[in-house]
Amino acid sequence: MAASPAFAAHKLVSFDVPGSNGTSPLVINASGQIAGSYSDSTSRSHGFLRQPDGTITQFDAPGNPAISMTGINASGQITGYYYGSAIVVGFIRNTDGSFVT
Repeated sequence: MAASPAFAAHKLVSFDVPGSNGTSPLVINASGQIAGSYSDSTSRSHGFLRQPDGTITQFDAPGNPAISMTGINASGQITGYYYGSAIVVGFIRNTDGSFVT
């Protein structure tokens, strides 16, 4: 059975965030940008943005608490939340790296 044209143009790509102990891609947009989280050697959670060319930008929420992504729009803005000591904060990460809570 042949793949439909919509799926024929796509391919699977395996990747890990450099230095991670576990990478969790969570959201993708139509341009192929992928955002997610990864854990480091101390099991702390960090965020990442992977560009279609394979470039990976690692980032932390303000204050470096645990972080999770819930969406990414066509412009590359990422939505999600971060949480620390009994508080959960929603955010937008702008394309310049700034956070709006």
